Amino acid sequence: MIADRIQNSVLSELAKCDRKVFQQLMQELDPHPLQRGAVLGSVRANTDFAYFIESGVVSLVANTKNGSSVEVALVGREGITGIADALGGHALPYALIVQLPASRIARPRS
Repeated sequence: MIADRIQNSVLSELAKCDRKVFQQLMQELDPHPLQRGAVLGSVRANTDFAYFIESGVVSLVANTKNGSSVEVALVGREGITGIADALGGHALPYALIVQLPASRIARPRS
């Protein structure tokens, strides 16, 4: 069963709670490896995907007024990156940068 192979916690919980919605969503997901340093989204840019991280770590990085940057959050297999943009069409408030090699399942924006 595919739900048993899912490593992302959000998708795993969805599979347990609503099998039909999970199966519909899984038909739209596509696995991709991510290399360290890959930029999944830039500050104030719209992304094409929401990323369900299955392994590795993605940083959310904010820019400061003086041009520096600071890591404000980490996302691993417990979460999703790019979701704010994917849900509401809003630009990302942070850059999304892969810190540890990862795999992800991405959903194209509708």
